[in-house]
Amino acid sequence: MFESRNPGTRDEKIEQDLDPGTYYVAVRPQGSARGEYTLKIADLGVAVDPDGQPPERVNNIGLLTDYRDTDRIGFPENGYRDVNDYRKFTLDERSSVDINLTGLRANADLELIGSDGRDVLQRSAKPGNNNENINTTLDPGDYFVRVFPRGAARTPYEINMAASPIAGNIDDTPPGQPLDPLTEGGSISQRGLIGYTEGGRVDTDDYYNFTVQSSGLVTVGLDGLRANANLELFELLNNDGTRLLGSSRNPGSQDEEIQQFLDPGTYVARVFSQGNQTPYNLSVSMMVG
Repeated sequence: MFESRNPGTRDEKIEQDLDPGTYYVAVRPQGSARGEYTLKIADLGVAVDPDGQPPERVNNIGLLTDYRDTDRIGFPENGYRDVNDYRKFTLDERSSVDINLTGLRANADLELIGSDGRDVLQRSAKPGNNNENINTTLDPGDYFVRVFPRGAARTPYEINMAASPIAGNIDDTPPGQPLDPLTEGGSISQRGLIGYTEGGRVDTDDYYNFTVQSSGLVTVGLDGLRANANLELFELLNNDGTRLLGSSRNPGSQDEEIQQFLDPGTYVARVFSQGNQTPYNLSVSMMVG
């Protein structure tokens, strides 16, 4: 399971967090070496991990919208080996949830766990230091995410989580989901996910409509991307049709932006994917005249 192989006559030490059971320790010479030694085995007691014992002793991030953190797993911490990092999050409505574990230098896995802290709902356990991902639709409630090392692995990591409410697919076609009215010098924003499976199909288009109350230069932006998504701006016509005013199609995960002088009326922003999955932040702002 574990070993210590220091050069020369340096002391050897193994310090690990072990589950209840029977274990064996082997002491072997290196080559033809001979010598006396003293073997010590000590029980350091039950490890108290501040983020490793659900449902109470965890990192509670509250209502999930878009969350990022860097940490490490598998290393000794305060007299024990850190083998579990739990994070608790809450959803207040049915949502599409995306969880990514990246930046691994050794093998670590990812689990999504129910409100009791024990029932594993989904697991991502790819070999080596491959990124781990869980994407699913969840009902309102409390959930836990567990990051843990495979065997003796030690690694830093980055965890990213995002939740996007599912509101009856109102945003699949124009005019889409209504946003707050846009005023001079004001701004509005909306977080979302694109390219993920919702209700048994892939969500490739998100439409949002907003009203402009006075003429001015309007900027529509798309950022927070982890993969390629594009942006279009339409005018909503009186017969409920639309007229394309501008588009932004930058490659990769680059931000998208459209600037357009708009008169009072109703307009529609479209966020769409090119076969990719990514969270995003849509923003609409108007300059002061």
